[in-house]
Amino acid sequence: MTNTIDTSVSTSGDAFQAMLLDSERVFQIFVAGGDVPTVHTLLPETTLIMVAVSADVSSVGIFRGEEFDGSKTFPFTPSYFPLNVPGGARILHIVAPTDTVVVIQEN
Repeated sequence: MTNTIDTSVSTSGDAFQAMLLDSERVFQIFVAGGDVPTVHTLLPETTLIMVAVSADVSSVGIFRGEEFDGSKTFPFTPSYFPLNVPGGARILHIVAPTDTVVVIQEN
């Protein structure tokens, strides 16, 4: 995988992929408050992402797919979230109740 290293971090010997910090793959995405999603397209080779949701908003909703479906939007509260995104749709739709910035790092 691009920009990852294999590392064993579990006492049970489970292997994990660790994402390398690469500032060229960090995207600050302004999301206008409301029901209209902001779109971010993942790089073709991306398999892991880290999503950072700012504490200035109660939550953001993210939907991964070609056509936005608000009923399947997953809520993310302020924090950092590692996610696998191997294959499939490369488009993220992001909604928030108020204006905010979501930061996404791709591997």
